[in-house]
Amino acid sequence: MPVYRVKTLHNDRIWRHTINAATGELVGGEAALPLAELDLDDRSNLAALGAIKHRLADAVHVAERAASGKAISGGLVRERGRLNFAIVVISGDNLKEVILEPPGARAK
Repeated sequence: MPVYRVKTLHNDRIWRHTINAATGELVGGEAALPLAELDLDDRSNLAALGAIKHRLADAVHVAERAASGKAISGGLVRERGRLNFAIVVISGDNLKEVILEPPGARAK
């Protein structure tokens, strides 16, 4: 069964969930990791993400259109001090990585 593995931030904890890709149903989860246990870079990335108005879902939509495919992975990366969304898209038989800098990320 294909699944999505998703991390969410809620109540100062990182929650890990497993979601059935076909039905969208929650099929599993793991104990939460306190935000305080993340390293400084990860906490900084989360703070920057909270300060920008665009979300990962927006980046996925843009990447799928740009690469003519379906996103299979997405997350945050920091390159040269800038926070970017990194989305992996499957297009035909190829995997394409799309890097998007959210508007306003340069100032963070």
